[in-house]
Amino acid sequence: MDKFIDPSTVYTPKDIAEDVLKVHDVALTYMQAWRAKEKKHVYCRPIVVVDGAALRGAYGGTMLTASTMDPEGHILPLAYAIVDSENYATWTWFFEQFRKAYGERENMCFMSDRNESIWKGTARVYPGLEHFACIWHLCCNVLKNFHRNTEDLKKLFFTMAKIYTIQQFEAIMQRIDQIDPRIRDYLYDIGYSKWSRAYSKYKRTWTMTSNVAESLNNVNKIARWLPVISLLEFMRVTVQRWIHKHNDEAAKIRSELTKKYDLVLQKSIALSSSMRVIPSTVDMHAVVDGPKRYIMISDWN
Repeated sequence: MDKFIDPSTVYTPKDIAEDVLKVHDVALTYMQAWRAKEKKHVYCRPIVVVDGAALRGAYGGTMLTASTMDPEGHILPLAYAIVDSENYATWTWFFEQFRKAYGERENMCFMSDRNESIWKGTARVYPGLEHFACIWHLCCNVLKNFHRNTEDLKKLFFTMAKIYTIQQFEAIMQRIDQIDPRIRDYLYDIGYSKWSRAYSKYKRTWTMTSNVAESLNNVNKIARWLPVISLLEFMRVTVQRWIHKHNDEAAKIRSELTKKYDLVLQKSIALSSSMRVIPSTVDMHAVVDGPKRYIMISDWN
């Protein structure tokens, strides 16, 4: 969290949920989701992950999908369509239909690989909204373009993409310069803000890859061999089953947070039981975790 609480103050799950919603735009409770619904805002994460997957049947074609995640962290398909191929015209048509059905939501943005047709389509239909590049696909492009398929470069790139400060970003970039100085120019031309946390001014809700769309593609992998009508029926039944299951789980939840994040909280409480908090001033504390020591500064703004 961005706020560190005095040890004498109880930091409740409700406080955690409110902070995460404010800082990251992620709802961790179904109550937050319903309140957002009542205000006619999207009650899932505002980042929309889009991708295309080839059909395997005799007539070919491509399935385009748009997905996001609900408060529990489940995949939530928002839209899908069958087109002849991936190109600027089909992606533009898809986003036009998507906008009619889904609209434009608060803090909404897009995530995908760097397929030029997708980026041009969102720029045309959703001008002004941010579009981010999947760091996994970008890393693969770096390794391929510069013939540097090494574990060291992979680790450095993913660390650099996920780091929060520009100073740390630059320190890692200097280490990448030692591997191949051309990589810096390549990433700069793409735009650091399109893939790195440090330079992004947008709430990306922890989403750094297009895994949501890739996972959905894996689910319908076998179904993409079927005729179009059968494929669409498979998608309808699958989405219906998922939504019913997740709604049923939500109705049984008795904790403040959704089940997934309540388990994370309980594990964190167990791990923190061995830590010591040493007050220095009203706003500053030292947290001792075995040999590790952290300085925590309260931020009440």
